[in-house]
Amino acid sequence: MLSKREVVEWQDQEVTKAVKASINEKIDELTAYLSKNAGENPDEDRKMVGGIAAYRHLLEIEFDLTEEE
Repeated sequence: MLSKREVVEWQDQEVTKAVKASINEKIDELTAYLSKNAGENPDEDRKMVGGIAAYRHLLEIEFDLTEEE
């Protein structure tokens, strides 16, 4: 398990910020594509919607935290 301090330090790392920004960009790209092209290929639409959900899940991960000592 991680402590709250460890999670905060991880979130403050430049690489973590860059990864989260990249994930958000990908969500935006997929959303924009779907807003213009949804319905043309339903199988691809479902894959993209699933991808968006997966990317959002990554951004919303919650950790079981230990108590700080």
